[in-house]
Amino acid sequence: MHDPRVLFLDELTTGLDPHARRLVWELIRTIRNRGKTIFPGTDLIEEAKALCDRVAVFFHGQIVARDTPSRLIAHVGELHISLRLPRATSLPPLLQLPGIRTVETRNETLSNRAEDGRAVAAVVQVLVQVGAPLRELRVTRGRHKDAYLALTGAVAPREDRKPCTALHA
Repeated sequence: MHDPRVLFLDELTTGLDPHARRLVWELIRTIRNRGKTIFPGTDLIEEAKALCDRVAVFFHGQIVARDTPSRLIAHVGELHISLRLPRATSLPPLLQLPGIRTVETRNETLSNRAEDGRAVAAVVQVLVQVGAPLRELRVTRGRHKDAYLALTGAVAPREDRKPCTALHA
C-alpha cells in the first residue's frame, strides 16, 4: 500500500452515522499521529474542530481566514449566555441592556449573544434585581459555526441582530 506524506480527503464522512463518523475520525488521527499531513475538505464545523490543528475558511473560492480553530472563534469575540428559568418568569427586555446583541427564547431557555463580559454582568444584575429563580446559567465563547458565518459575512439578516463584518487573513 502507498504511504503518502500528504492526504487530501474530500467530504470523507458525508452521509455517515455519528458512530461511523467517529471511527473515521480515529483513523484520520492515527494517520496524522504518524506524521502525515492531512487536508480534510469538510463543511462540518465539528469535524474540522476534531481533526485540524489549523483551519482555512474558503468562501467563493477564496481563503477568508486561516488560523487555529480556537483563534478563529476568538476573532468573533461573541459570548453566548444561556439562562434556564421557569416559563412564567418575567424579565425586563434584555435586548435593551448594553452589549446584548440577540435574545431568543425556547421553552425554559433564554439565549443571549453578547459583546463581552460586561453584558454578562448586566444580565446577572437584572436577574438579581428581579429575584429571578435561575435554574442554570452558562456562558461560552462563540462557536465554530458562528465563526464561519461571521468570517464569510453569511449571517442571515434579522431585525434584532447588528450586521457582522467579514474578517480578512
